Formats: sequence, structure tokens, C-alpha cells
Amino acid sequence: MDGRTGFPPAQPESLDAPSAIGPLAEQSAAQRQQALEIIANQNRSSLDRSRARYLLASDLIEGFQGGPALNWLEGLETDHPTLAPYILLKRGRAYQLTNETQQAAATWQQVVEAYPNSPYAAEALYWLGQASPEPDAWNQVLANYPAHPRSLEIARQRLAEDPDQPDLLRLLARHDPTAWETRAIRDRLSDAYGSQLTPPRLASDRRRLLGELAI
Repeated sequence: MDGRTGFPPAQPESLDAPSAIGPLAEQSAAQRQQALEIIANQNRSSLDRSRARYLLASDLIEGFQGGPALNWLEGLETDHPTLAPYILLKRGRAYQLTNETQQAAATWQQVVEAYPNSPYAAEALYWLGQASPEPDAWNQVLANYPAHPRSLEIARQRLAEDPDQPDLLRLLARHDPTAWETRAIRDRLSDAYGSQLTPPRLASDRRRLLGELAI
């Protein structure tokens, strides 16, 4: 994802092509809506048209308008397969907003199966877990994508509910070392759970428990 525009990177053959979308991405949803709709309604398929439709759908989802967002997303991954995982994630969220929970779950599961071992799968599993009382999807995020921002979010949420979870504390210490609370987490791991370490493996276990971070 391009941090400046919020879009997936352009296809290689289009990197040098001028784009009308970049400046619009800096504007608010209300400011850019009319200009985006003009580009999105062009007859000729182009990367700018696909990005305009994607951004319009994203703005609608931010405004909790899932139905109109689905219209802009329709068939978009066929026009530009490069954007497919992003489009599917947005479509799942749009379905969720329209209370079409089965379609939402099926769309996110499609991402998990089509893009395994990728950040897209982690994001899809997060939304699957958000929509289900079963913990399996979130457990998969923690186990398979521990450094993903969604793992950190899940860990913090679960620790807020039950702080006595050293594995989650260790995950935060290891994979979010610059967070403001990391030193306190490392201190708590050492003070509260150091007694669980066995003497023959004290040094190595302690380093692992603390996330192999220097205190």
C-alpha cells in the first residue's frame, strides 16, 4: 500500500504514466467525490478508472454505506487483477455493512485461500474473527502473522480482557518494540513470569521470554 495515497502500487507498465488520482487522494471524501465519479464513469478501462472506483468505494465504506460501495467494486478485480486482494477485502467489508454476513465471510475466506501467507490473508482473518464469536480466525492471525498490525491489535484487545497472558505480552514486546508501553511490558514479563523459567535454561528462556530485546 502506498503510504502517501492509500492505494496499492501501480502496475509496472503504468509507473511513468501521468495520473489524475494522486492529487485527489490528498483531498477529503466530499472534496474529491465529483472528480472521482467523472473518472470512474469513463468508458475506457484504465488504472485511473479502477483506482477512482476503488477510492469511491473506500470512502463509502468509511461512511458505512456498503450498498453503493458494492456497486463501485463490481467486477473491478477483473479489470485490474493487481488490485484484486484489496478489492476483495473492501467487498467483504461492504457486505458486512449491508448485513450480508454470509457473503462477507465467503469473500474474506476467498482472500485467505487465494493469498495464503500474505498480509492480505491476515487482514481477511482479522475481519472473519471480528464477525464471529469463534476465536479460531484471530488465533490464526496471532500464530501465523505475529508482526502484522492486526496481531498487535488483537493482542492488546485480549490483554485488556485478561492481562495474565505472557505469550501475548511477549508478542507485543518482540514485534512492537518502539511502542510507548514496551518497556513496561518487558519489566512485567521479567518480574511476573521470571519464576516460570527453569534454572538450566534460565538465560536462554529469559531472552526468549523478553523477546530477545535489550533492556
